[in-house]
Amino acid sequence: MAAFGDRDVTVVLSVGRDFDQAKLGRVPQNIFIHQSVDQLAVLERADLFITHGGMSSVNEVLY
Repeated sequence: MAAFGDRDVTVVLSVGRDFDQAKLGRVPQNIFIHQSVDQLAVLERADLFITHGGMSSVNEVLY
């Protein structure tokens, strides 16, 4: 969030259902945090995709 917060970009962050979002503290208005997202829908509009490199994510971004 320090890298992208309060910049002229929109960030969609998928954290999973077991992550305590309160640990993030103040979330800038341009960062949207969700337990999960429709990744293919987000990728259709994304200019950049940062991932942990899971096979499903890699396959979807290549698709």
